[in-house]
Amino acid sequence: MSMAWYTFESALDGVPTASAGLDALLGPHAPEVLALLGAIGAGDAGPLLRRALAGGPSEREADLDAALRIIAEHADVEALAPGTDVDVRYDEIMQALCVVALIGCELGDDAEIQRLRFLIASIAFEAHIAAVQGQVEQREVDKEVNAARRALARVMQVVVRDLKAQDKAQRKAARKR
Repeated sequence: MSMAWYTFESALDGVPTASAGLDALLGPHAPEVLALLGAIGAGDAGPLLRRALAGGPSEREADLDAALRIIAEHADVEALAPGTDVDVRYDEIMQALCVVALIGCELGDDAEIQRLRFLIASIAFEAHIAAVQGQVEQREVDKEVNAARRALARVMQVVVRDLKAQDKAQRKAARKR
């Protein structure tokens, strides 16, 4: 069972940075996030994320980097195992990539990497919608599409805000030189 899209919306509502968003997502919503990671085969990232929340800045960075690598490896459309429930799996991949985008943003990934993550997440979601067409009522498909779009928009807002702040800080540092 994939995580509810509302989880992203509510956790990221009003957060100023990807770091704060990640903390909000992994705080009260940790069980859902850990279940999502387990569902895509990236359960080993769970303890790293928990440790990252509890550790200092250098430990947090190291743990987030390790978790990012694990999740990104498993949040891959090519990793779909034969016989998996493809319609659910694509949804989980998109959600995992939203978590990856927040982690990557906190770690300072550049805009091109983030654009690629969002592109892959969007493609995975389009595949998910195509897979569920005809299996459920159109009203339910529309409801899920709208919820996913709002959640993805919320994640993208947080990431873009952080990227702008990073860019501003880099330009300010360059002027001081």
